[in-house]
Amino acid sequence: MFLFRFKASLFNFKSTSFYTYLRINVYVFRITLFLFFVVNIVTYFYALDQQTISKRELLFNHPEAPWVISCDSVVVAAPFRDPITMFNLIVWMIVVFVAFTSTSSTSFYLWKYLRENEHRSPAVMRMHKMLLITLFVQTAIHGIMLGCPNLLFLYAAFFGANHEMVAQIAFYCLTTHGLVSTIAMMILTKPIKIAILQMFKCPFPRRSADVAQYSASNKI
Repeated sequence: MFLFRFKASLFNFKSTSFYTYLRINVYVFRITLFLFFVVNIVTYFYALDQQTISKRELLFNHPEAPWVISCDSVVVAAPFRDPITMFNLIVWMIVVFVAFTSTSSTSFYLWKYLRENEHRSPAVMRMHKMLLITLFVQTAIHGIMLGCPNLLFLYAAFFGANHEMVAQIAFYCLTTHGLVSTIAMMILTKPIKIAILQMFKCPFPRRSADVAQYSASNKI
């Protein structure tokens, strides 16, 4: 999504070194996820055995823990004794790092590019500002609703944590960030907002310049 916004904001995006940086991040992301699927499929039965051992040790060392831990749908993160869990957490950290650096750097790069090209036509500047505002909001949503919970879960996996309410809030943020991001995009992106309002037959307030342009086009 952020790579698409970068391409839409720059006419000669392929000639910039930042585009190469984003493409490298995209390939790192894809290769990492591909290895994640391959390794977990190949080591599926071994990982199940490691999970059984980790759950047994957890219940033995912490008798007060709920017995729901022994369910097959529960995954115990024990990275210092389970190599598959360690691999998955490393993949997780790589994905979080690439996503955070790519989204934040793209937003700041486009913000700097917009400030350096303020001499362009008002229509182009309005479009760029709309894309930039949407990009900053999307970055904030993903950073807060994805970045913070992921950092919390990574910290809990390595160092442990006992804050159930915080974990529930973090899980809620993870599961609803897509909805919040989509709603923000519909509200902040003018063409999408106009299409939605027209779909529900809601009047959309026009600015004076837009009204004058619309009236002139009708006369022609």
